[in-house]
Amino acid sequence: MRYTSAKYIEMKYINKKHLKIFFKCLIIYFCVINLYRFLGLTTLKSKNILLMKKYILILVILFLTSCNFNKTYRNREEDKKEAEKITEKYYQLIKENNRQEAFKLFGEKFFDKKYGKINNKKQLNQMIDDINTECGDKISNIQLTIWETFVSVGTNPKSQYVLSYRIERNIQNTQEKFTLEKEDDSIKIVGYDVHFTK
Repeated sequence: MRYTSAKYIEMKYINKKHLKIFFKCLIIYFCVINLYRFLGLTTLKSKNILLMKKYILILVILFLTSCNFNKTYRNREEDKKEAEKITEKYYQLIKENNRQEAFKLFGEKFFDKKYGKINNKKQLNQMIDDINTECGDKISNIQLTIWETFVSVGTNPKSQYVLSYRIERNIQNTQEKFTLEKEDDSIKIVGYDVHFTK
């Protein structure tokens, strides 16, 4: 049996829209130059040349101002530790049976219908009950097996984290994957997948 909430987060690295605009401007520029040559206007007056240079400069400035300048970091240890604080807090609250506080660690995106099957806290509570019934409510060991982070700092900041744990329970072990995102300077859980393992 598998419980799934949010799916993978799509990570966009290049803004293709801006590249298309830039190449269209280049094509227009070369078309204008070739049109002048075709019409026999190869000896352009200096005013026309200055005018064309101004238009080209304006197009380049528009392109540069519409670009996003970001610095990206992948799989940094400090980003992993920042995300681990949230998952460790989640497991601590679950061990203490303090679900109301644990649910505060989940972001609004987690409960969005387009991302998964869990649409409210009642369904999340039922999912945790089902996991505890089938696998056991006593957690003896939590081991991080796979992790991945992507942090972008700049004009378009974005932080995404994926942490996968092997959880030893009193009935059956589970593989639990968390997808997290930074929302307003705080990291929230936006995906939680649970698989049963041996």
